Amino acid sequence: MKNLLTTSRFRGLTRRGLSYSCALITPLIAGSLALAQYHVVDTGVYPEGQFTYADGYIHSWTADSGYSIYDVSTGETSDIGLPPNGTRTNGYGDAFGVYDSTNGLFYAATVYGMSDSDVYVYDTNAGEWQTPGVSGVSMINAYGGQVHNSQLYVSGLAQPWNGGYGQDNYIFAFDHLATPGGDPARHDTLIETAGNSAYLAVAPNGDFYYATYSTSMLYRWSAEQVASVTDDLYEPGAVDNFLTLGDADDAWAVPGGGNGLAVDDAGNIFFAVNGSEHILAMLDPETGEYITILSSTDFMDWYGAMSIEGDFMAGDPLYFSSGFGGSIWGISLVPEPSVYAHTLGTLVLLFALYHRRRKSA
Repeated sequence: MKNLLTTSRFRGLTRRGLSYSCALITPLIAGSLALAQYHVVDTGVYPEGQFTYADGYIHSWTADSGYSIYDVSTGETSDIGLPPNGTRTNGYGDAFGVYDSTNGLFYAATVYGMSDSDVYVYDTNAGEWQTPGVSGVSMINAYGGQVHNSQLYVSGLAQPWNGGYGQDNYIFAFDHLATPGGDPARHDTLIETAGNSAYLAVAPNGDFYYATYSTSMLYRWSAEQVASVTDDLYEPGAVDNFLTLGDADDAWAVPGGGNGLAVDDAGNIFFAVNGSEHILAMLDPETGEYITILSSTDFMDWYGAMSIEGDFMAGDPLYFSSGFGGSIWGISLVPEPSVYAHTLGTLVLLFALYHRRRKSA
């Protein structure tokens, strides 16, 4: 496990329309961030597609070795492996291996042929695969996956891949309880996206995020919006209604084609874009400005899937995959104590001035 420290300059972070005291405080905090260092760790875990960090463990998947659980505190790995009957995969990289920490379920999606994916489920409480293989629960071209409130959400194509670019992509609520090897599971279409496939993120409050590759935009749909088109597929004769990019509550321009996304418990939005420059950044949703955390012009430094638990600004790590077939890295904020001591002293002074103004009023 490799460790290193890196220093990165933040773009200016301010918030508009705040009170006098807050307007002073926010740039002070931003100034502290500008001098902060990052602690960067190479876990040595090589995932395929989206993965999950939860409760101190990284849950990931590869087509060759299957499900593994990495303990970030000890560096030890528990290899669960593949379903007993194997999987169907084309060997070019599977879609995701994501974990439902509430119910102890791990979902892995393989890709085989040109337009097919199988989803397999492992129950960590029972210690067994619910889908023993070789066929899982079928769907079309999975790309990203995430679990929120015990529901598996998947991003990918709704129609078979035509071998080119620019097909419409969708975000689905996926019914993984369909019969393995039987009819394809129901896809409750929630959002029609655009451009090439990308990962999705569901915030702790239930908001959905997706960054398009072709138009370089990051979108947010509220939990209430998504709920309005959820579970409309199960009534006889029901029409599967869904949202579009135009329905998004918020949209922000990002500096390249979107790929990885994550939202921490404090609502900080992290995205990875790739183009002439590869950038991993944090977005301030109130201003639309972003803070570059990492950047590279090396073609192989392709920033991919992300996962975080906790609050990045409080020192909790963001985990991300780096490079084509690269490993998972963790990055956390390491503020310089002298900077924060200066900031704290200034805040105390502002607090005293505020009370002095109140007494003289």
